[in-house]
Amino acid sequence: MANVKISNLPVETNLANMTGIAGYNAAGTCKISGADLINTLPTPPLGDVLTAGNDAIDQEILLKTTSDIRVLRLDKNGLAMNNFNTDLLITANSGGRLFLSSNINDVVVQSGGTGQVVFNTPEIALQSGDVLDSTSSAGSTGQVLSSLGAGNGTEWVAAGGPASGLGDVLTTDNESNDGQILAMIDGVERLEVSKDQIRHTGTSGDFDIVNANGTLRLSATGGLGLILNSSNTIKVLDDVEFDVNGIIDRLGNLGTGGQFLASTGSALEWTTPSSGGGGGYTTLTSAASTVWDLALEIEDL
Repeated sequence: MANVKISNLPVETNLANMTGIAGYNAAGTCKISGADLINTLPTPPLGDVLTAGNDAIDQEILLKTTSDIRVLRLDKNGLAMNNFNTDLLITANSGGRLFLSSNINDVVVQSGGTGQVVFNTPEIALQSGDVLDSTSSAGSTGQVLSSLGAGNGTEWVAAGGPASGLGDVLTTDNESNDGQILAMIDGVERLEVSKDQIRHTGTSGDFDIVNANGTLRLSATGGLGLILNSSNTIKVLDDVEFDVNGIIDRLGNLGTGGQFLASTGSALEWTTPSSGGGGGYTTLTSAASTVWDLALEIEDL
C-alpha cells in the first residue's frame, strides 16, 4: 500500500466504528479496535466531569446499586427514585437547612399512594406566605384551620370552630367525668344540667318540666318517686314527709292551729273541726284512702 497522508484519509467521528487503530507495543507495530480502546480508557472521577460549564444536552445521571434494583435518576426534569418501594431521602448536613424554592411558580409537595405528606419534625415554622385550605382560601385574621374529616380536607373557620349538632355530642358512651355543665342560654335565662342537679337561673319565675303526651315521673332508687299523669293527678309512691313552712290550701291559706285539711269535692281547704263532723267535707284520717283531683302548692322546699 502506498503511503497516504493522514489529511487525505476519510473522517470517522465514532470511535466504536473503528475496526483498527495502528500503534506500537513492545514487540512492534500492532492495531487495536475502537471498542477495545474505549473499554481501556479510565473512567474519570465525577468531580472531573461535573465542572462549571460542562453541560449535558438531554443526558442523565444514574446512581445504581450493584443489582440495579434501586436507581436514582437525575436529569434536566428533576430527581427521581425509580423503585417505588424505597424511600428517597434528601437531607441537609448537621446544623444546616434544606431549602425547596421556586423563583416563579408555587412550591408543590405532592405524594402518591396514600396522598399524605408527613412532616416528621418537631415543629414547622412558616416565615412568610400563606397556608391555603381546600378551597384555596388563606383565611382571615383570627381564623383557625379546621379539619372537615378524613378525606374532606381543611377549611379556615372562626376561632370557635364550626358548631356541632347536639346529637353529635350527646351520643352513647360519650361521657364527661370532669364536672362539666351542659348550659342552655337564652339572654339572661340559663338552664344548667350537671351530674347532680338541674338548675335554672334568670329573671323568669317559672321553670317547667313537661311531658306533653304522657306521664311525667320523678323517681329515685328503688322505684320511689312522684308521678304526674294526664288526668292532673299526683301520685306519691311512698310515705310523704313535709319538711316545709306549711301547706297552702285552694284559698291560699296556711291554716291555723287545730285546723285540718278537708276535701270540698274539687280541692283542699283548711277546716276548723266541729262537733259531729264537718258537713260537706271528708276528714283525713290515718286509715283514709281518697284520691282527689287537686292542685297542691308547697312553698320553701
